[in-house]
Amino acid sequence: MIGCMTESNVQQFSMSNGKYMYFIPPTKWHGKNIYAEIDFNYKTEEGTDTICNISIINKKNLPRGISSMIFVGDNISYKLTGLNILFTESRNKKIRVNTIFDRDDFLQFIRSNEMYFEIIITQKKYKLLPTKEFIRLRADFINDLEGKEEGILE
Repeated sequence: MIGCMTESNVQQFSMSNGKYMYFIPPTKWHGKNIYAEIDFNYKTEEGTDTICNISIINKKNLPRGISSMIFVGDNISYKLTGLNILFTESRNKKIRVNTIFDRDDFLQFIRSNEMYFEIIITQKKYKLLPTKEFIRLRADFINDLEGKEEGILE
């Protein structure tokens, strides 16, 4: 794989089959007493899901008892699957997870005008909003992807 960065800091890797992998670096999504650092790995290859890595930091307690994680874009909910806990940091009240975002759902979500991340921890629902940095990265990702794959985002 050969890698490069777009002007926006979205990393792009050329794969051997003429396809590309994009890495949208971690950005913070903020909620009340909680935030998440979220990054995405997207491949232009059909049939591959988008990998979503999430670090959840709760200001009060170590996040335990995660029962649901979804992204919501333009009032459509996108459920994440394949939750794997990578590690926990008790001292920092942080948990790092890896999930799968259906490729077509990701493309629909990334084009949403209004978006947020919702997580339920120990039966309490948190709504986290993206930063302006993510909105900028998202726009740059869409623009670059449209240049590589005509019609994929239509």
